[in-house]
Amino acid sequence: MSCEKCSKKGLCPVSFGIAVGLAFAICLAADAWIAMCCDYGRAMVDHLSTFYYGYDATFIGGLWGALWGFIKGFVVGFLIMLFYCLIKRCCSKSCQCTCSSSNSKGMPK
Repeated sequence: MSCEKCSKKGLCPVSFGIAVGLAFAICLAADAWIAMCCDYGRAMVDHLSTFYYGYDATFIGGLWGALWGFIKGFVVGFLIMLFYCLIKRCCSKSCQCTCSSSNSKGMPK
C-alpha cells in the first residue's frame, strides 16, 4: 500500500505499523499459550509480565499480550517507516544517488 506520507511508490507508515503490530501480537499471544500448555518459556512470559499489564501464561493473559504486542508493534513499525520515508525524501532531494535510476532488480540501467 502506498500513501502520500512517503511517496507515490513508498510504503504507508500506517500499513507497515499494522503489519508489524499483528506480528508482535501473534508472537506474544503464542508465547503465553505455549507456556500455558507446554510450560515452555514460562520464565520469559513471567519476565515480560513485569512490563505488560495482564500478560501471563493463561488464555486471557495471551489476549492481553496480543493487545500489548499490537500496540507496541504498531508504534515501532509506524516510527520505523516514518523515519525511513523522511530519510528517503531528504536523500532524494539532496543527493544524486543512482537508486532512483535502477530497474526492478536493483541493478543500474
